[in-house]
Amino acid sequence: MKLYWFWAWIRLITVVKGAADKTKGITWDNLIIINAANPDEAFKKAEMIGKSQAGDDNESLILDGKKAISKYLGILDMGLIHDEIEDGSEILFRESRQILKKAVSKTRRKSILLAKIQKEFAPRLKADGSV
Repeated sequence: MKLYWFWAWIRLITVVKGAADKTKGITWDNLIIINAANPDEAFKKAEMIGKSQAGDDNESLILDGKKAISKYLGILDMGLIHDEIEDGSEILFRESRQILKKAVSKTRRKSILLAKIQKEFAPRLKADGSV
């Protein structure tokens, strides 16, 4: 059976345990990829992944100094990845009409992007700097 790659935006929210439904929390929109035979299977897998990310992380999840819980809210959007997965593969695209100057202003400088990514990547480095 041939498998295809799909992308999905899943949403979770972290709230203080026992908080009312109108309490503000931190929402997380996560872009994930799924390997599936068809859209129905991809949807089911995305739901399963989202639900597996919910919970309290063995009572260690804290928000505003209080015990918290992450709740899976659902799938925001999903689609098919048309390219093979490799360097430079297009996962999804967004299309809009903008004035050139405004469109360029939304891009980030290399130094800002690298600093952000290096901070995320740092825990994966060994003491000698290798991965």
